[in-house]
Amino acid sequence: MARALIYGANTLLMDEPFGALDAQLKLVIEDELMQLWHQEHRPSSTSRHDLTEAITLADRVVVFSSRPAQILAIETSTFPDLAI
Repeated sequence: MARALIYGANTLLMDEPFGALDAQLKLVIEDELMQLWHQEHRPSSTSRHDLTEAITLADRVVVFSSRPAQILAIETSTFPDLAI
């Protein structure tokens, strides 16, 4: 993620970017990432299994079913001040 930010990637695509972090460090890194995105306004897409984390960090959440994956819902964030 740092490399993509340093080299100026136009879009960030992330798969469970904070999955290996403990809960406390995850909150710190998420806050830092949100601050960066508010400054730079880069589009991004992340896959997450934690629905609470997805709702908190996204401006739109897409919920998929199990295999075969189908879209069950697309919801806009109700927390505009928190959304990336």
